[in-house]
Amino acid sequence: MGKKELSAWIRSGVVEKNLKETFDSTLDALCDACPLRKSRESIYKSLHDLLYSDKTFRQSSLAHITMFGWLEDKKLSSSSSSSSQKQSKPFAVFKKTRFHSSAVGQHATVTNNRKDNTTARDSPPSIEQSFSFTKKEQGTIIEPFINLAERAVYDFLVNNEDIIPLEVVESFADKQRPPISKDFCNADLLCMLNFILENITIFSKKSAFHGQYKANPAELLIDFKKNVRNKLAHGIVVSGKGRWSDHALQHVSILACEVIICL
Repeated sequence: MGKKELSAWIRSGVVEKNLKETFDSTLDALCDACPLRKSRESIYKSLHDLLYSDKTFRQSSLAHITMFGWLEDKKLSSSSSSSSQKQSKPFAVFKKTRFHSSAVGQHATVTNNRKDNTTARDSPPSIEQSFSFTKKEQGTIIEPFINLAERAVYDFLVNNEDIIPLEVVESFADKQRPPISKDFCNADLLCMLNFILENITIFSKKSAFHGQYKANPAELLIDFKKNVRNKLAHGIVVSGKGRWSDHALQHVSILACEVIICL
């Protein structure tokens, strides 16, 4: 019963309220604030287990992401024999000249079949759809937004390559079907979004995100992936009018702009 009570207390938002400058000072603050009279070691173990076993909890706030990042730093530090060895660890190198729109077009294809079980925000309630534009006009409207968002996603990776271990990129690239290059020169928008989501703690602990979604960028990126990129590739054409109603077009423009600001 004690473990369940402690776990429930940690889930109640106390990490956010007691976040300090370091992991140890935050843990000390949690010990002082804990009403269950638990030891520092017990609180550490319960928090550690929650952060590593519950991805939703880990990504639910900037405080949790920060604590997880500090734990990862401790793990890397303890496994490295010296600071010079850590500095010599190779990092990702992405192709700087690569850019082409991989998502826009009448025959958009999926080059990454990885299942994503992460829960995105629910779609808005059904409303009567109005279509003021032809199918061709719809494509003309959304194309620049998708292109700008894809460029922002790739530039984000290039600008942060010095914090991404090469082994992380290699492991991800090896899992893709069909295969992608380790410099991401042939990675499509879906693939890049999946990479960022899969390794979001690497970027979050370095404060790489911006804007209103800085604390929870996963929510925005999953929403964009579900309601823009996936709809572009697999969306249903409604009564021959196209797949982008006026409301959907507005949603695309807002999400694309939010992604650009966030990255």
